[in-house]
Amino acid sequence: MKTAKRLTAILVAVIMFVSLSQTMAESRPMPGNRAIAVLEEGKSIETTANVTVDGQTVAGLIGMFSGGQSDPQMQTIMDTVISAINKMQVNALMSKNAASGKVGTAQGDMFDFSGMMDIQTGESAMVTSLLPGHVLKIAPELIRPMLEQSATLQVKPEQVMQMMGKYMDAASAYYENNIKPDLNIQEGAFTVDRVGEYTMHITGQPTSRHLAGMMLALEKVAREDDALKEMFASLTAAMSQQGMDDDDMPEDFEDMLDEVKEAAEEMLDDEEQTLVTLDIYMNAATNASYVQAETPVMEGSATHVSVINNPSETGAQVEVSVLVKTPMPSYSADGTQVAPALETPIDWQKVRQDIISGQDPTGVMIDVTMDSSEDTAANKMATDAQIKIQASGMPFTISITGDETLTGNYEANNSFSIAVLSPAPLITFTQKSVQTDKQPALPDMSNLTEVVLSEEMTEEDMAPLTKILTEQTLPQLMENLKKALPEEAGILMLLLQPQPEEGAITQVN
Repeated sequence: MKTAKRLTAILVAVIMFVSLSQTMAESRPMPGNRAIAVLEEGKSIETTANVTVDGQTVAGLIGMFSGGQSDPQMQTIMDTVISAINKMQVNALMSKNAASGKVGTAQGDMFDFSGMMDIQTGESAMVTSLLPGHVLKIAPELIRPMLEQSATLQVKPEQVMQMMGKYMDAASAYYENNIKPDLNIQEGAFTVDRVGEYTMHITGQPTSRHLAGMMLALEKVAREDDALKEMFASLTAAMSQQGMDDDDMPEDFEDMLDEVKEAAEEMLDDEEQTLVTLDIYMNAATNASYVQAETPVMEGSATHVSVINNPSETGAQVEVSVLVKTPMPSYSADGTQVAPALETPIDWQKVRQDIISGQDPTGVMIDVTMDSSEDTAANKMATDAQIKIQASGMPFTISITGDETLTGNYEANNSFSIAVLSPAPLITFTQKSVQTDKQPALPDMSNLTEVVLSEEMTEEDMAPLTKILTEQTLPQLMENLKKALPEEAGILMLLLQPQPEEGAITQVN
């Protein structure tokens, strides 16, 4: 049942959602909220940002994908580019409607910039030292749809929780009346080795009937949700203006709900099937929970999801693990590919070990750990998220860390890094932000020549800008390179210059 497979994830999410609803309902500050509030108050945020690329990791990846062959010239170029990136820094001052700043190194600036945008009209303007005497503008009709879409999506967390309240109530009511009676619920003292202590153990196998009923319960609530209807209309209108509409996209909110209702009714008419096997532990005193969900084999694959949630008075620790098992293809004597069926029951611990060791290149493993905490004494809220993905035999790790002040003057530090095939990060973005009363510096633009970018620009329309870039921007950038990156400028200038012939950069030593 393809519909069942596509919607099984919904049921898993709903069950977990209901089991964690008490924790979710707790009001906690969300990272980034204070930054938005600072801008809304008319103040500005001053930010310093850096990018760091690990040269050894890049060299290792190039060597791996090139079969170990090295090109000294390309290695020199790569080392130079990485060195330049690691020395660069962005300093920016941002208010609600304007920004200014500069990009450069400790030895000099590459260029500066300043700009503004009216979020009501879509009018924008930007000037930079690389386009002297000119102001760059974007046609408002290109900006407005994006602003409208952004405004639609910019809903405060407390507004989200308020909007979700009625759906939480409906989901909880349906769970209590229709799913819970079909589950095996035991109360007592339960210890899960290396996980935690719990007071309730729930097991069961929700079916397509449960999912269809849940969908109908939520669909009924959505019919009366004017706020969601308005949000949906604004989003689809913005997508349509940007050419992002799809033939499969519902025409309107009612049409979308009709499709949900029709899908649910079709599931009720079909033969009832088990969608997921649940094994849930909960602690009534601490709101801690441990959820395991396993799907049956559908269309050749099966999925196992586990969520460990440990909330506290000052934060929460959450661990999520997703394993997807797909049988490795085999071949008959004549070379024809055979799709073997998965053997059940599946040993998910072995699946994990085989994916990590590389013995199962078709499996997928996603591990997410999230840790958030508040320290009122230090006036800090900290977050730490680690996302580890292994697919097609290749491991990736995404690390996100940050902290910001809880009260008083806003300060924040954030870091985002990606590691590929190595524990060491391939690339790391760091950012430090502080609140300030300073405002972005906007120059007088009345005497500047306007260059307007529109959607349907011809080569003739682009000719003036192309001439500026060739005759002014590139020469100015070359001069700035010599000051900001004296050690790397020689090779970078050769890379930026138009090459008259293929072998032009072979002169680099």
